This record gives sequence, C-alpha cells and structure tokens, in this order.
Amino acid sequence: MSATHQNAPYKNRLARPLAFGTLVLAVVAVGAAIYITGTPMQQRHARIDERRTRELRDLQHQVYAYANVHDDTWPASVEALARPGVRIDAHDPETGAPYEYRVIDATTFALCATFATDSAQVGSEYRPDDDWAHGVGRQCFERKAREKKRGTTTTAADLAAAAADAADADAAAAAIDTDTGP
Repeated sequence: MSATHQNAPYKNRLARPLAFGTLVLAVVAVGAAIYITGTPMQQRHARIDERRTRELRDLQHQVYAYANVHDDTWPASVEALARPGVRIDAHDPETGAPYEYRVIDATTFALCATFATDSAQVGSEYRPDDDWAHGVGRQCFERKAREKKRGTTTTAADLAAAAADAADADAAAAAIDTDTGP
C-alpha cells in the first residue's frame, strides 16, 4: 500500500464497508417487502381476483333483484338481467370469458369464475368476505333464495337502489382498471 493510502483519514477507511453495508441493507429491505406483499404479478392477480369477486357479488344482487320482480323466478341467463341504465359485468376482466351462471333448482343458483389466487393466501386488502372465499382455479358459489318479509314488495325505488349500487361498483372497477396494467 502506498504511504498516502495508509495515512488516509479515518472516514475514508470506513467508506467502503459503509457502502457495502448500505447495499446489503437495501437488498434485504427489498427482499422483505416482496416476501410480505408479494411480487408485482401476485399483487396484480390478487387485484383482478378482487374485481372478479366484486362482479360476481354484483351479479348475485342483480339475480336477487330480478327474482323479486319476477315472482321469485331466477333469470334463465345473465342476459335476462339487462335493463336500461344498468350495466352488467358478466365477463372475466382478464380473459373476457363470460362468468358462468346456472339455475340449480327453484331455490338455488350458482355463479362460477376462474381465480388466479387463493383468497386465504392474499393480503387482507384483497381478501374477500367468507361467502366469497376461493381457491385457485374454477370456483362456483351456490346461492339460495332469500326469504321475503311478509307484506314486502319490490318497488321502483328498490330497483333504482340496486342500479345505483351497480353504478358505484362500475366506478370502483374503473378506478382499478386504471391501476391494472397489462
């Protein structure tokens, strides 16, 4: 070593170890963040699955609203739910494939979709209610007819409220769409 290097100030001898330590700390922090929150791709799949769940929930509400107006009869298809001013999100946001809707019997119907994540494994911000918990792959959710209270009827105000709920969901979906890149 040269004499100049041996006489270097104390701070210069610590520069290299401090820089290396800072680099190691940064790598560990990034690794921990990815471990805790998941990779960007995992987060994207969780957001898309959250949207699938929300759209299935909206479809469920539309099916119930239809049954209330049509003497407790389930619609024959998702297309039967269409009404002026109400947007029906009946297609997967990633693949474009239609969600599956089927009538099982006079009191039960099912809604099905294919999910990319297991809802038990995602962060709480993307975890659906227990009624909508799902694994990876195709999942179906059976729903039963709701009991009506005696003397209640579905009014135009009830249908308007259901349409407003769907519009709110559309606005939330649009906000997520801007977040969800290719």
